[in-house]
Amino acid sequence: MYEYNRPRLKQESKRLLRKASPGVYLVALIYLVLTYLPNIIMQRSLYPALMKAAGDPQAMMQAYENWAVNNSGIGLSIASWAMQIFLMIVGFGFMRYCLYAARDQENGGPATLFCGFQDFWRVFSCAILQYVYILLWSMLFVIPGIIKAFAYSQSYYILADNRDMTANQCITASREMMQGHKWDWFVLQLSFLGWEIVSAFTLGILQVWLTPYERIADAGFYDGLSGWQPEAPEAPEQPPQDDRPRVDDYWKN
Repeated sequence: MYEYNRPRLKQESKRLLRKASPGVYLVALIYLVLTYLPNIIMQRSLYPALMKAAGDPQAMMQAYENWAVNNSGIGLSIASWAMQIFLMIVGFGFMRYCLYAARDQENGGPATLFCGFQDFWRVFSCAILQYVYILLWSMLFVIPGIIKAFAYSQSYYILADNRDMTANQCITASREMMQGHKWDWFVLQLSFLGWEIVSAFTLGILQVWLTPYERIADAGFYDGLSGWQPEAPEAPEQPPQDDRPRVDDYWKN
């Protein structure tokens, strides 16, 4: 039975974060750039209008509507969907990198960010199925959708650990794994809220430290639920026993 201890989990996550640095901060920086830069590029013409209308909510809304009308079209829609798929794959790769860091294993460095392309269809299917299931539950009411999002939160970790499982099996396993632990997961996410507020005052610079810290803690939570244990080190090989008679044996006789 998993004995959840949030303070101990976060303390251990900080230790692993320090042990994985400075490489973890480089990977986090690359991940954040890949996450935010495409949106900044696509919306680069929107920012001057928003700055000009700063302080007037109605003018800012009008500026956004004008930008949306001027930047609509099939080409941009396809580009937007392609960008979202790319970010989904990179997000999976960063999750896997932090899972390695949480286990104090070799993490593969920045290349791990793109490991999801090697298992593209399972990652893609897992994302689509989660979206559909959560959407259907949300149509009943908002709260059931949120609860199901918590229930499916371990799907990507299970998918990363079990190459023989389908996306739907990973989602089902996550739902079963999270029974009785949804509140623990919610409180863990909520415990980072203060740091997120502080990060906003640093214009997001603090996210280079905060993002891997959060994801390593999430990975540690998953390892606790799944019962993962590090492999025991192999015992050193013992030299073959020498059965030949020794000189001392003759003297004893």
